[in-house]
Amino acid sequence: MNMAATTNLGLVKPAGDDDLSVLDINGNSDTIDTAFGRNNVFVSLTSLSALPYTYSDAKITTRHRVVNCILSNTLAQPSDWSYSTGNGSVTISGTISGTTNVYLCLSEFY
Repeated sequence: MNMAATTNLGLVKPAGDDDLSVLDINGNSDTIDTAFGRNNVFVSLTSLSALPYTYSDAKITTRHRVVNCILSNTLAQPSDWSYSTGNGSVTISGTISGTTNVYLCLSEFY
């Protein structure tokens, strides 16, 4: 039986009358796990006190976007902060007063 597949990840999509297979479910789970693990980059910056700041990581591509920012254990980020990504780096711009720890999550978008 030839089942349909999703466009982006090629996940198996059984039709309503198809038998469900644990192998298909496990294969889909492995594909999703690999895709998320490969495409996310987590950045931890301690004692950040000046902007702009560029962080380098070879895993960062121009398709990455910052999807979450935590400052010293609060989810609130300064409203004037912006992020730009290049091949191998993310740059944080804006204003900062004092010193803070910054945690970023970047996800890759196609």
